[in-house]
Amino acid sequence: MLADVLIVKAKVKYWLEALLDKVEVIVPKFTGTLIEYAPFRRGEEVMLEFKTPVLSPKIFFFPKSERILKYQKRKSAVNVIPAPVETRGRVIFGVKPCDAKALLLLDKQLLRVGAPDPYYQAHRSRTTLVGLGTSQPFETEFSTSVGSSPFGEEGLDMLFYDLGKEFYVKVLTDKGKRLLDDNFTPAEEFHRKTAEEIKARAEAKASYSLNLERWQKYSPLEIFNLPYWSEVYLTCIECGACTFACPTSSNFRIVDVETGSEGERYRVWDAPTFERFAETSAGYNPRLTLKERFRDWVLEKFLFFPLEHKDINCTGCGRCIEVCPVKIDFRKVVGNVRFE
Repeated sequence: MLADVLIVKAKVKYWLEALLDKVEVIVPKFTGTLIEYAPFRRGEEVMLEFKTPVLSPKIFFFPKSERILKYQKRKSAVNVIPAPVETRGRVIFGVKPCDAKALLLLDKQLLRVGAPDPYYQAHRSRTTLVGLGTSQPFETEFSTSVGSSPFGEEGLDMLFYDLGKEFYVKVLTDKGKRLLDDNFTPAEEFHRKTAEEIKARAEAKASYSLNLERWQKYSPLEIFNLPYWSEVYLTCIECGACTFACPTSSNFRIVDVETGSEGERYRVWDAPTFERFAETSAGYNPRLTLKERFRDWVLEKFLFFPLEHKDINCTGCGRCIEVCPVKIDFRKVVGNVRFE
C-alpha cells in the first residue's frame, strides 16, 4: 500500500468528472433492468452502493464480440488488415475485488509468454482499476474459499471501503496514486481499524467449504473418470449463462462475416457446455455428450487450470449460481464430489 486517504461520498462525483479531462471513466449504472458498467458522463450521479453486476468489467477487456481484423480476397492472395488497438487511458470505478482477481487469472490465459493477445493486452495496459469492497456479499459468494476476498487487493490500483458518509481508500499502485487530487484527505488510525473490522465481517459471510483437500488424494485421471459426473449434470440445460457471467472465462469462437470478396473476423464469446463448442474444423467433436462438457467445464476450473497455473480458475463471485435458470449450485457440485 502506497498511501491511505479519505474522500467524502458527495465528492466522488466531482473527482470522477475531473478525471474525464484526462481519461475515459467507466462506472456502474442502473440501465432499467439491471446494473451494468458503462461510460460516465458529466452531471451524472454515481452509484456508490450496488449489488455485484451480472456481467463483470471483463467485457471491457475481453468483449462479448470483438472485431480482430478485416480481410480482402484477391486472385493470388488475401489482404489482412488488423483491427486498430485503442490506447486512450481509462479508469473503471466500482470494480469488485473478485473481478480484479479474475483479470489476473485471465492474464494467465490471454497473456501467455511469447503469444500475448494484443487486443486484451492493450485494454489491460491502458486501464486503472478502482475497487469498491463488498460489505454485504451475495449469499452465493464463496470468495474466501478460493483464495479471494470481498476486500481483496490483488489486481487493483485503489480500493474503497464504505464507512458511511465517506470512503476509506487504500492506494495500492503508482497508477492509483496518480488519480489522487484535492478531493482526498489523509486517513487516521481510527479509519484503518474500522476498515479492517468491515473486511473481517464480510469475509466471514463469503466462505463455503469446497472440500478441495479431498481431491489431493486422487490422480487427475481418477477424478476425471468418477461415476459422479454421470449424474451431477442432469439438470443442466446447456444455456451457457454460467459461462457468460463468469469473470474468468476466456472461451470464444471465431466468426467471419463476408460480403463478396471482403470480410471481417470477430472473436465471440462461447460456452463449453454448448454442443459444438469443441468441434474441430474437420467436423470431429471429442465431447459429444453434455456430461463430458459439463464435467470438463468444472474440472477446467478446479483441476486442469490449477495443475498448469497453480491457481483455481474461480474467484467465488457466485454469479454462476445467481444466473443459473435451473438453480445448479456449483459450490455443491465441487464440494460434494463422491470419490467412492
